[in-house]
Amino acid sequence: MASQNEFYFELDDLFKQLHNNGNLPDIDNPPADYIVRGPNVMTALPIEIPISYQEIAYSLDKSLTKVDAALLTILEQTPPELYADIVNRGVYLTGG
Repeated sequence: MASQNEFYFELDDLFKQLHNNGNLPDIDNPPADYIVRGPNVMTALPIEIPISYQEIAYSLDKSLTKVDAALLTILEQTPPELYADIVNRGVYLTGG
């Protein structure tokens, strides 16, 4: 099992590649497509559409880039003793 740091660096590399050339590289074991259910806009009938991991990553790219930049700005201004606690314990992001 990969550690949290390895996972972070893998995601960071993935987002850099996505940002640089707009394409997500193929991976050895891609996750299964996610099925999205909802009404068809034209007919109002229920519909299921498969969404691939590439489409999800592309749609999240700009938002995650903004979150990454904001976190780096905050960490640059953080006192060293608090920064050490963040490195040891990690950061939990929540939304409202």
